[in-house]
Amino acid sequence: MQVIMSIIGVTIVLLFLFEINLATSISLTTEKVERVGRDSPPTEKSLVPNEYSHDELKVFTDRFARRLNLLQNQCAEIPKNGLRSTKSLGKVIPEANLAFCAAWKCSSTYWGALYKSIIDYRNITQWTPAERVATFSDPSSTRVLIVRHPMVRLVSSWNEKMSKHHQNGAHYYKSSLRVGLDKYDTHHWSTDSTKSHYVSFHNFATWVALDAHQKNRHFEPAIKMCPPCQNFNYIIKVETMNDDIFALFQKTQFEVPPIFDLGTPKRSFDNGIGQKSTTAIVNHIKSLYKGVSKVALAKLKAKFQRDLDYFGYTFDIETSEPGGFEI
Repeated sequence: MQVIMSIIGVTIVLLFLFEINLATSISLTTEKVERVGRDSPPTEKSLVPNEYSHDELKVFTDRFARRLNLLQNQCAEIPKNGLRSTKSLGKVIPEANLAFCAAWKCSSTYWGALYKSIIDYRNITQWTPAERVATFSDPSSTRVLIVRHPMVRLVSSWNEKMSKHHQNGAHYYKSSLRVGLDKYDTHHWSTDSTKSHYVSFHNFATWVALDAHQKNRHFEPAIKMCPPCQNFNYIIKVETMNDDIFALFQKTQFEVPPIFDLGTPKRSFDNGIGQKSTTAIVNHIKSLYKGVSKVALAKLKAKFQRDLDYFGYTFDIETSEPGGFEI
């Protein structure tokens, strides 16, 4: 009996010690989670999951190299004296050794959210102009230009900014009327309650193509906002961004804040491109440009020719088929 009581006593002591260790472990884990946030820097490296095998990653690495080589062949000179952009679309984070530029309708909202996530997570405040220039000149930094097929981008601009469901849609429509759209607004969608947009894409595209007025930057070439002939070393295409961004950050082993979802934004409007496949994008674009005259299409292509050439995009006037997404 005495032996049994001794065994029971030892067992109780061991269980008590186990509970203390477990509680301590839970407490430490909780404390670790609570420390990660805006008020203190991260204590561990937060890596992008290894989405791709070595061979798969090489496919993306080769594609990045082709895009960069094409751009550099188009540019007579590549200055390194700091990132230039309009509307503060060029962002540089010296502490993260990262710089990028995303023009409006080139996932600028998504990249702006990534920027804010990084500076909040790392509790970064401010840098000097010299530090920004040094980052963009550093061969080891990640310097990204985000681009989009100009004819797809124009559809996206119309779809969002001229939507009756967009909070500022009426403003974009009325301001465009003051710079020539009124002459081309023949379908009068603004007064048609069955239409989701203030103006038809046919009327909108014809206005962009044929009218000489200066227009909102959403409807102008993206290279005006993010000049491409700069010291970028990666080019991401919006059409392939789901794959590109994982490959980029896996290749560079970039520390992405765990609070940020790398999935692309799901925001969209009626007739939006959203997360469509390449085939679906091509068919959607062809259907929208189908009613636009060949004269207007030729003018549009000429207007956005440099956006096409710099990034390997194509557009067939006869078929209205866009291409070059995966180059």
